[in-house]
Amino acid sequence: MAWLARLDRFSAVSGALVPTGLVVGNVGFEGVIALAGFSWLFRTLLSVTWGDPDWRHSIAVLGRHPLVLPWVVWYAVIIISLACNDPAGGEWGYNLVFARHLVFLAAMLDISRRLPVGRYFLFGLAGGLVWAAANTLSAHLLGHDLIGKPLARYTGRLKEGSRIAHLAAFAAPFYCCRVLLTPKLTTELKRRLILLTLLSICLVFITKIRTTILAMALGLVLPFFLRKRLLRFLVPFCLVLLIAGGWMIFQDGRMWDFSSIYHRFYIWKISWLMWLEHPFFGVSASGFKEAFPLFASPDLAASFNLPDPTNLYWTSASHAHNLFLMVLAVSGIAGLVAFSWLLINAVRMALRTGQDWRSGLVSWPVVFLAIGMIGTNIYDGMSLTLFAFFLVLIGDIKAV
Repeated sequence: MAWLARLDRFSAVSGALVPTGLVVGNVGFEGVIALAGFSWLFRTLLSVTWGDPDWRHSIAVLGRHPLVLPWVVWYAVIIISLACNDPAGGEWGYNLVFARHLVFLAAMLDISRRLPVGRYFLFGLAGGLVWAAANTLSAHLLGHDLIGKPLARYTGRLKEGSRIAHLAAFAAPFYCCRVLLTPKLTTELKRRLILLTLLSICLVFITKIRTTILAMALGLVLPFFLRKRLLRFLVPFCLVLLIAGGWMIFQDGRMWDFSSIYHRFYIWKISWLMWLEHPFFGVSASGFKEAFPLFASPDLAASFNLPDPTNLYWTSASHAHNLFLMVLAVSGIAGLVAFSWLLINAVRMALRTGQDWRSGLVSWPVVFLAIGMIGTNIYDGMSLTLFAFFLVLIGDIKAV
């Protein structure tokens, strides 16, 4: 059975490389997700073939896990939504591959019965941040990162800059909460965690993405309120954070331009109209872009004070810029119920603070919801990968 143990370790290491893969790009994080999932499926096949009875126990444990069944139901709704919208052939592939994150979650949770997957992921998270810092520094000093990608990919709201900002926005409060809420940490470990916190904060500020800055700030403030004796440190901490962040943001005039909020309201209104038209199963995950122009209009754009409402720019959007509106528009009431079931279970498990690294997970719901309210698309590969990564930490069977 040595091969089964080797495949377990291979899957766990592959999963731990997700943060590094996020920095590398789509090929990076999609590749390690696929490696982790396929190697676990192969291990399960070998377990069945060789007569190892543990595979039955694995299925039973996963079936009872609070994060697996809700995700299965959510995925089923995604497929039903697609079928209800009579899609073209190519759209089936786009929707079916959402299963990769479900397989990844199931794989890592199953392996966490046998290996300390959470600790693998902690090393992977730290390694991903160090890799992100090295590439960001190289891009700003040399004009390209360590694998040759240009600086422009690190200064915009898309590409590497966006992925690094989202990763670091979750990491900074995670490490901060771990330092402030975990008793009896060694001095050396505290120093390392503080360095990782500061590194993550710098990475978020450098990208100048307002959504991630706001979400990270809310997560960083959280531990001060959870530990009342730390409240006296809250004011100077916030002042330092605001001064440092304000100075960096002030360097870019775009950061002070809040006219985009009207665009958000416009997109939210159209997403709401989409849901009213398709209340039960939505327009499907692949159908949002195609459905958006059908509900957009110059008159509606003008009502939200958008400049040049006749411009074709206002007739397109890739997502709803709101977590719950996106789920509603894409998969209707059925999808919202399934996703809310998954999210509520995840939040409840994250708030069960432990004595070790699990204490850092209390920040995850705050950061996730803050970003989700005005920012990322949960159906996007990057967002869903980060979601699955932290759900593995939250649901780690040995650590719960």
